[in-house]
Amino acid sequence: MKCRYCGKPAGFLSSAHKECKEKHTRARNNIRLSIIQHLRNASGTYHSICKEAEEQCTNGYVEQKELDQIIIDTLNQHLQKGECSYSFIESFIDSLPTVIQKNTRADASYKKLWSNILNEQFSASKAAAAYSLTCSSQDTDTILNEQQQDIIARINKNGIPTLSQSLQQVSLKYITSTIDHALADGLIDNNEETFILKLSKELSLYDTPFFMQSDTYLRLVKALVLRDLSEGNRVERVTFNNLPIMLAKNEFLIWAFTSVNGFEEKTKRTYVGGSRGVSVRVSKGVYYRIGNSKGEAIEQQYQSPLGIGTLFITNKNITFVGTKSIKIPINKILSFNEYSDGIGLVKEAVNPHPYTFANCDAWFIINAIQLLY
Repeated sequence: MKCRYCGKPAGFLSSAHKECKEKHTRARNNIRLSIIQHLRNASGTYHSICKEAEEQCTNGYVEQKELDQIIIDTLNQHLQKGECSYSFIESFIDSLPTVIQKNTRADASYKKLWSNILNEQFSASKAAAAYSLTCSSQDTDTILNEQQQDIIARINKNGIPTLSQSLQQVSLKYITSTIDHALADGLIDNNEETFILKLSKELSLYDTPFFMQSDTYLRLVKALVLRDLSEGNRVERVTFNNLPIMLAKNEFLIWAFTSVNGFEEKTKRTYVGGSRGVSVRVSKGVYYRIGNSKGEAIEQQYQSPLGIGTLFITNKNITFVGTKSIKIPINKILSFNEYSDGIGLVKEAVNPHPYTFANCDAWFIINAIQLLY
């Protein structure tokens, strides 16, 4: 048989010379160590590494296809560690042959690297720093720093769907954190609104379905609605087609929550500890019943379903339209309870009626009530 490395006869049932195999292994290790050194030092390109490895490849019988695989494997292992300069890595990958570029950017290690970079560069702490430094100024050309802008440009240039989705997600979290900081000292003012909208444009989220349909955008609009109320302005940020409720004069819609589960607390009276008693015959045709007792009356509260419907918040009333519809004038609300997924309201009456509404934003409703009361 011939040696798989040098091509010369290797002897009976032998596929390679021992010396050739050792040269091959040594050459592979040397090439790999050289590549690691280049990656750690953020130096070199595919072409410079290939040229540098020529002698090793010749002496160690390493063909170009095998060299390419060594480069790919070493690069992916380096990316997996996440200790890379993304600018160098991108320029290095750009120097690879097109097919290798595509395979490298499709590898999980490449996506993990970018996930780490995005989470670091668009963290809540960086959002807080950007907010505190530039929010008060309307003359700032850009909100994002140069590195953040470069990252966005590179990801958009690469056109990799998974990275674009990751960028959208971390960008949305970045804006959410910014909104949290803006709300920390009260409502969002005009400068803060301008800042947030400008930030959404720089993050390429403005006017996109991903942003406009997100909870973050809804929270922003709710905060702006509350600002309108605090300034005594008519709210015109919310529209509802085919409004199923009649609005009184000077009454306008503030918000509408759909798929809300409504309940009315009611009381049921039951008796415990009673007895049927015993019938005793006194004379023919005459019986006297003794020991009959209803027992002790116990009242139990229970939630009577109002159905699943829409909860409308106007400047005058809170109206629920479900299987059963109810209206609670805002100036007749005695108290409220905030829940993680809804709100409880008690309506003023001779016998106060507690109502509970699940799947709505208690934070918004309570703030609206306090501003309108």
